[in-house]
Amino acid sequence: MNPYTPQDDEHRRPGYMFWFFPALLGFFFTLAIALILLWYVPGWWPWESGPTEEDQALLAERHREADLRTELALLNEDLTQRLASCPADLEPLALNDPLPPEHVEYAENFVPEIPPEPEPEPIIEEPYPEVAELPEEPLEEPVIDEPVIDEPVMEEPDIDEPIVEEPIEEEPIIDEPDPDEDFMDNLDPPLEEPPYEEPYEEPMVEEPIVEEPPYEEPPYEEPAYEPDNGELDIPDDAEETGNLDFLEGCWISETGLTNRDTGQPVTVRYCFDAYGNGSREVLDMRGPCYGGAYAQMQPDGSLVIHAGDAGCSFGGVSYVDGLITCVEGADGKTHCNGQGGGVNWNSHFTRQGY
Repeated sequence: MNPYTPQDDEHRRPGYMFWFFPALLGFFFTLAIALILLWYVPGWWPWESGPTEEDQALLAERHREADLRTELALLNEDLTQRLASCPADLEPLALNDPLPPEHVEYAENFVPEIPPEPEPEPIIEEPYPEVAELPEEPLEEPVIDEPVIDEPVMEEPDIDEPIVEEPIEEEPIIDEPDPDEDFMDNLDPPLEEPPYEEPYEEPMVEEPIVEEPPYEEPPYEEPAYEPDNGELDIPDDAEETGNLDFLEGCWISETGLTNRDTGQPVTVRYCFDAYGNGSREVLDMRGPCYGGAYAQMQPDGSLVIHAGDAGCSFGGVSYVDGLITCVEGADGKTHCNGQGGGVNWNSHFTRQGY
């Protein structure tokens, strides 16, 4: 039985497949090598290397040549215009008489004489002056000044004077210890210690016991009222001095009244300077209402605030003037009462910002 079984035409590979794939692989391999060379070899990649210095110089020369050509064209045009503006009735110059033939022959054979070039002057070298021979003089040795030392003069002894013998000092004889003798026997006896004495004790003195009196608490005194919440407080010396520095600034006055049109409580803001002059603003939800105001201290120690009419910016509405009197009560607080337009109210002043 034949083991080879021929395949059908449908399952057989086409003939071009045997050479198409190797050619395609060779093409891609060549393309990859070319890209690698273009990437790693400098100057082969045109859009990375850019123009060189030679290209820049050539481009500059071309621009300069173009500029020169343009300038030359402008000069030619200017020359043409100047020639056109010149008069045209000028006649060319002509020779009156022609030269005789001998003069012409002389002129043709004339050779101009060229004067000879002057010879350069010779350079005379002057001999150097001879050095005069100096007589040889013997060298003198330098003289060194040596210090003069006075040597003592030996005096001859006087024979007649008696000879005085100087006493000879005898060296003390030190007894050397006997090596056979005990060294401990030559030591001094030990010192006796003093008898032990007990330390002195001071007698105890009994101090008398002093009984302290029982502690008694001081009677309770209510502190004077000092407002710390921004409430209006009239100083004690304001009556005598009439100074209104304590009133300087802006204050919020709660009147306890109600606006019958809006149903909101009536609140007024007063602002004063150090002399009591100021302004009044009614805080209405419909718009601002402004008026004048000033304050004075009275001889009885009360503070009186005059509030003028406050006109509003809407609907022709205005608030009537009023008079507010502030006095210090028995509780140390300042109480203010206002009246105006037939209405009385209690006004509570608080400094703005509290």
